[in-house]
Amino acid sequence: MAHYDVPNRNAGYVKIDQADAIVKTIDDITSLSVTDISYGSHVWITFDPLKQWNVLRYTRSNMFVQSVIRDNTTKIITVTCNMRHGFNVGDVISISGIVNLSGFFKILTVDGYDFGIKTSVTDEPILEDSYLAAVGYFEPARFNDARSISPTEFAKLKVGNRLFLDVDENDRWEVLEKINSIYSSNLIDEYGFTQPVNAGVAVLQLIIRNQTIVSIPGSNAVVAYTDTFDGKLRSFQTLTAPDFLETRLLGKFGYVLNATPDEKWLFVGSPLVSGVGSRFQGDFSTTAFYNQNKFEI
Repeated sequence: MAHYDVPNRNAGYVKIDQADAIVKTIDDITSLSVTDISYGSHVWITFDPLKQWNVLRYTRSNMFVQSVIRDNTTKIITVTCNMRHGFNVGDVISISGIVNLSGFFKILTVDGYDFGIKTSVTDEPILEDSYLAAVGYFEPARFNDARSISPTEFAKLKVGNRLFLDVDENDRWEVLEKINSIYSSNLIDEYGFTQPVNAGVAVLQLIIRNQTIVSIPGSNAVVAYTDTFDGKLRSFQTLTAPDFLETRLLGKFGYVLNATPDEKWLFVGSPLVSGVGSRFQGDFSTTAFYNQNKFEI
């Protein structure tokens, strides 16, 4: 394991052919072109003066850019997304699909759906199509050990993705690579619908409950399937869109699925829906006063 509080620090146990790009610091990623690496690529950070060495995986987000506005005084470009991004100041992200604003950028400001960046390009950015304006980010590929990785995150790995573990069961470092995906036909025995249109747009596996959650947007439903003794999946419970939103959600319900770590709560998201009010009241504050049940649309 590399330590940065000693004179002879090192860049870790990564081999050159295990990384798609090598940079000294995380800020150096901004010197790369979005054509240099693709989604799923690994970037090896060797000697960042403020952090230990690391390996990051380049990932495409589910967000789209809704607007870009340049402040002529500060020169900061404010990028507004269609959902809360969760980025922090100092993070490095990518933007593609916007004229005069394509590349890797360091985030300077954050505020809900917005984040601020700067670019050396003086021409005004032009957003022609929101759905073509993609935002990418970097997630860690280095972990202390296998127990640091949740089963859900492990299941989301794509072929070619790597995990760099500092300590394995033999107290040695280890690099894991996903080399194959297993596909089974006719796995779901009963969809629960006569016409399961677009079944499987989103799939979530609940390890503790031994259930597989599948969205079926064309039927405005999310179905929980459970394993049976014959190895197939059968419908266990069906969640449908609220009646008053049924028309707006049709074909878009359940495009994003997630659950709490204890699998007690399931979250069904529909980020492509428009014209629906939000009950979101802002970030929770321990010093703020809240009226019980006061969450009007």
